[in-house]
Amino acid sequence: MGGAGSGMGIRFNTHRTKRFVQECKSISAGIFLFNIMKDLPNRGLEIALHGIKTLLKPNCMEIAQKTGDSPWILRIHFDQTKTNYGNMRFWMRCPLPKCQRRCVKLYLCKIHEPVFLCRVCLNLAYRSQNKTLLDR
Repeated sequence: MGGAGSGMGIRFNTHRTKRFVQECKSISAGIFLFNIMKDLPNRGLEIALHGIKTLLKPNCMEIAQKTGDSPWILRIHFDQTKTNYGNMRFWMRCPLPKCQRRCVKLYLCKIHEPVFLCRVCLNLAYRSQNKTLLDR
């Protein structure tokens, strides 16, 4: 009784298979303010997010990609919902066709080219999801 490993002692979670959200660079929909977004020109505005050139348009964000000889464009569409105080809140849609989740944050993934995806598609977890009962 009371030997090593018995009871609710400190246990380190060594079976973690997911990366944490805090380890990845991200973009937040909170940086797209309603007053700025409604005054954007239709041709767009070039900005750099984490060193990646993007074209910000009123309804989407475009990232030019080049894999091999053929260039293509990754489009991240925006959604809007009304807030209680009369403005609009912007959301980003996950660019994967099978997902299309409405997210506040998209995380940077660099496989071949830099791509922003939601945390579900990247299989990311929050640090609080990895805490044991004693850690809480």
